[in-house]
Amino acid sequence: MSFAYSSFWRLVSASKGERANRIKIAFMYAITRMRRALNAWCWRVSFRRRGKPYAKQFFDLKHGGSKKALRAAIKWRDAQLGTLDALTLLEFHRQRRSNNVSGVPGVHFHKTRRQPSGFWQASIRFHDGKRMAKTFSVLKFGRRRAFNLAVNARSELLAQLEDRPYLSHAVAKRLIREKCLGAKGNVERMET
Repeated sequence: MSFAYSSFWRLVSASKGERANRIKIAFMYAITRMRRALNAWCWRVSFRRRGKPYAKQFFDLKHGGSKKALRAAIKWRDAQLGTLDALTLLEFHRQRRSNNVSGVPGVHFHKTRRQPSGFWQASIRFHDGKRMAKTFSVLKFGRRRAFNLAVNARSELLAQLEDRPYLSHAVAKRLIREKCLGAKGNVERMET
């Protein structure tokens, strides 16, 4: 498999080094090289949007070579990502995880030696890596009131989030940006 990657990238770009690495990373979002049989190599596009998997394989033999198969895979990936909506940060933080026992995402109950009766905590992690948490003691507020205060605090923390797509890869961000700019351009053309 490493042979296919190295020979392919020698074909794509004669230059080596950092520029070639940037080209690899930009092209390869959600795309991997696979060997399906003895002489059947393909590019596989695989990603998820809102929990639904999207995948397709592009065989070298069918498309007339590795470069053409990769171009077809990139074209299909870009078309799919351009039409599908990604989760927003707000939607991501509102998802209930399987290990959540409070029933409210981001609200947890903790017991420590210093607080044997426990406390409810509302927490959130912002995109820049900062984490914010507010705690409410059961001893001070009572179990139900502490829980309700934590739920309200979580709502306040969610209000501080920016409502933008929850994406980390540069290619995915670029496609969403182009989709948004294209939609704004279509609205402007319709208005004039």
